[in-house]
Amino acid sequence: MNKEHLLAKWLSGEITPDELQALKQLEDLSVYEKIIAKTALFQPPLYNEDVQLESLKRKTGLTIKQPKIRKLKPWKAIAGIAATIAVILTTVLFFNESNTVVIAEKGKKETFNLPDHSIVKLNASSKAEYSKKQWNKRRALKLDGEAFFEVAHGKKFDVITKDGIVSVVGTQFNVKNRENFYEIKCFEGIVRVQYNDLTKLITKGKSFLVINGIVTENEDHLLSNQPDWLQNRSKFSSIPYQMVLKEFERIFDVTISANNVDLNYHFTGEFNHNDINKALKTITLPLQLQYKLKDDKTVVIYAD
Repeated sequence: MNKEHLLAKWLSGEITPDELQALKQLEDLSVYEKIIAKTALFQPPLYNEDVQLESLKRKTGLTIKQPKIRKLKPWKAIAGIAATIAVILTTVLFFNESNTVVIAEKGKKETFNLPDHSIVKLNASSKAEYSKKQWNKRRALKLDGEAFFEVAHGKKFDVITKDGIVSVVGTQFNVKNRENFYEIKCFEGIVRVQYNDLTKLITKGKSFLVINGIVTENEDHLLSNQPDWLQNRSKFSSIPYQMVLKEFERIFDVTISANNVDLNYHFTGEFNHNDINKALKTITLPLQLQYKLKDDKTVVIYAD
């Protein structure tokens, strides 16, 4: 029985002692117990179905037939949302308006230390958020964008994105979470990735990639101990051209207009972050495309 199934049964009160023991070995239940205690403070308004039905009959003069009701087991109803409940609970309990927020604007990169001396390096157009107050209880960080992590050894460390959770103890890895693109690369140690109802362990030199909802797991044979963007270059292997252009826009803080260009073409190549003209040549010439740099903020890419 998987963790989500056990968690659903525990939340509905139908779990057996043996199942509860198995769940405790898989998950720290203290987080869930806190949210249940908080939500118990909120009570819905009183509603008497029989009284309301009789009132409706008197007002309308209609004869209302009682519908047939099929009773569902509570744990089955809860099972549908159990796979995402951990993200919701973490957001409620650990992230609020008093959090520390670090933003890397377009065309910029940022590096900062966490309370445990873990190091986070944000790529352009990325945002990280964490709670200093709650850090000793749970090492958790929300990420929107891309970041490289050098995690100090200690308790479990979670990176929470809109597409899933990446969990480690002490390791080095990169998380890239963009529109229709979700990638985790492991440079040291082991990384656990949760994506929807899928859980994967990613070891050193391997990656986990989701493009437009399609999952692939690759052995990249990483030659470096850090991602390419930290070396001021962006590399692509069979990536839709539209995503390449979006990355270019983030790195150089420009807007690209593509005319008569196949944006679904799978591009393999790279560009350097130091010179926009050289970078434009490397992403256009291989595809026999032309470009115009109208001003510092506007680029037009087109086919002859």
